[in-house]
Order: sequence, then C-alpha cells, then structure tokens
Amino acid sequence: MTNSRTLHRSRRELMTVLVISLILILCPLSQSVFAGVSEIRKNVLENCPKAISEFNSLTEIDKKSLIPYLELVLGLEAGASVPHVLSPPAIASQQVPFLGRSGRSLGEDLVHSVEPVRELEAKRCAVNLLEKCQVSAFEAVPELIKLSFDKTLPFDFQEQIEDAIWSITLSASRQNVCPAIEAQLENLFRLLTENEDTSLPANVFIQTGDCSVGYVLDILPITDDALSGRCIDILRNIDEAGNIIGPRFLDYLQSKDMALRRMALRVLGTLKAYYPRSVVPILKLLKEGASDLEPELLNTLRAYFREPGLISEHPQRDEISGLLIDLVAALPESERGVIQEGLKQLKSFPPVIRDRLKVMTDAPDATLRKMALMLLGQGADKEDFN
Repeated sequence: MTNSRTLHRSRRELMTVLVISLILILCPLSQSVFAGVSEIRKNVLENCPKAISEFNSLTEIDKKSLIPYLELVLGLEAGASVPHVLSPPAIASQQVPFLGRSGRSLGEDLVHSVEPVRELEAKRCAVNLLEKCQVSAFEAVPELIKLSFDKTLPFDFQEQIEDAIWSITLSASRQNVCPAIEAQLENLFRLLTENEDTSLPANVFIQTGDCSVGYVLDILPITDDALSGRCIDILRNIDEAGNIIGPRFLDYLQSKDMALRRMALRVLGTLKAYYPRSVVPILKLLKEGASDLEPELLNTLRAYFREPGLISEHPQRDEISGLLIDLVAALPESERGVIQEGLKQLKSFPPVIRDRLKVMTDAPDATLRKMALMLLGQGADKEDFN
C-alpha cells in the first residue's frame, strides 16, 4: 500500500514538473507573439510594407486578433492622437487613449500625432491587411463600407476599399459562414437606412443571400415604404425563382396590415418562376371575396395570364378552370376581362366545366352569355352547341 501511494505521489510530482516546464517554454513564445502583434500595430501607422511582411508570418488566430484594431484605424482622422505599442502597459496606461470615429479606444498605449498623409497610408494599410484576412474579416465589412462613403478619398483608394469588400464578402459567401455573416446584418442594414448610396450594402446582402434572406424577410414588415422597396429589390435578386421568398409573401397576404398585403401582391406579380405555385392561392383569395384587395389581386392575375401556357399546362388546370368560371360569374362586367384572359389560355375544358358554360349561355346577362358561347367555341366539341 505504501509503495502504491509513493508511486502515485511521484506521478503527480512528475506531472506538475511537466506542466511548469511547459508554461516556462510557452511564456516566452506568448510574449514574442504579443510583441510581434504590437509591432505590426505600430507599423500599420508608420511602415506598411514591414507591417505586411510581419502580418504574413502570423498564425490565423493572431491575424484575427488584429482585426478590431484595423477597424479602428479605418476611422482615423488627420491630426488625431493615435496609439501604438512602444512600451510596457504600465507606462502606456498614463496616456490618454485615442477614440476613433466609432468612439471605441484604440488601446491604452503611447500616442503620437498622425499627419494627413500618414492617416491615409495607415488606412490603406489597414484595408490591405483586412483583405488578407478574407472570411475572418467579414466583421469589418460595415466599417469598410462606411469608409467607402467618403468621396474625398483618392479614386484609387476607393477602388481598393471596394475590392477588399468584395474579396472578403465572396470569401464569406463561398464558405457559407452564416453565424459570422448574421452577426453583421444589423450593422449592414443600418447602412441601408442611413445613406443615399445603398449599392454596396445592398450587394453584400445579395452576395450573402443564403445567410441574409431570412433577416431581410423578417424585417421587411416593419420598414417604411422607401426602405421596403430596397428590401424587395434585395430579395428578388437573392431568390429570383421565389423558392424562399414566394411562400413568405403568400403568408403576408393573410396579414392584417393592408399595406403589407398589397406589397406582397406586387412582389408576387414579379416572381415569374413562382407563378405556377401562387396562381391557385391568389384565385382562391379573390373568390373568397377579398374586396379590399380586389384591384391588386386582379392586377397580379393580369401579370400571370400574360405568361403563355401558365394555365393550359398547369398540373392543377382543372381546378383553375373551375375557379375562373366561379369568378367570371361572380365579378361585375367591368372586372371580368382579366379572368377571361385566363380562360382564353385553355384549349379545352373538362366535362363539368363545359356543362357550367352551357348553363351560362342562358344567363340573363348578355355579356356573360356571349363569353360562354365564345369559350365553348374555342375549347369544346361541336356537341356543346347542341
């Protein structure tokens, strides 16, 4: 028993020695890495080629740790006091930290004044390094877009900023890193609301559509008219076929918000690839007597019926025929034209529809009688007139 305890104690002591040894080995390495990152922070402001060379030798984790600092460099203003690591934190803490455009501190480090030329070069350097971070730098895309709004910047720098935005965004899109993208959607959406030039943030939403479409759909019902138009353009570009947004806009037709219902109908009228899946629900809604939406419903159907073959080749052709006959009989003469356009697409009618058309040939309404005879003539056997 004594030998066993002695052996167990020896093992614990050996493990302790190993752990301490590992710490002693890693501490200088950690200090070296910290010093390297600090040197890069300094060189971003003073010597970009050197900063790039040092940056390329960092691990991905250390590169990522620099991103918040690089974001803040983007907000520098000429003549501002800018910190970089020159001395131990104990000395640096006596200095007043620089606050960037966003109000965040660049750190409690020694400071120096940035001249206008150096400010521009520091920003160029930050953009360069952020682009090298690729997908990891997606968190910086909103700051890059803000910087792009400054039209006083040299044209070549504006191009560099846009190139960096697209390089980072495409990298994030290809890797489909939705959590990283979703974390920035609110900031990106704010850029849509705060600036007249919305092309860059809108295109970032479109490029990251698999991750951003849900956010735009969720926020659409609470946007104003001007912003809802931008959102709809984004959604149509993300999902031209309507596979994702089509069902949501059909759901919006059940909303108590009349403006949202009208908007949904306008959008559905533009999603040509989704027409086959939405035509039946819209016909049913019109049949159910949605009088407050009748003009919009008819306008949407008018767009549908301009598509050749939509009705005649539809798998629910017979059901659609019945709905159209119901509507043509129920609607006033001034509103039948749209429904008649749908009926004209049909080359023939099932027996039950032919029987209903025959009954309509005896209707008191002369216009209805004439239309029934015309439809029987276009798509039925000659016996229909016997």
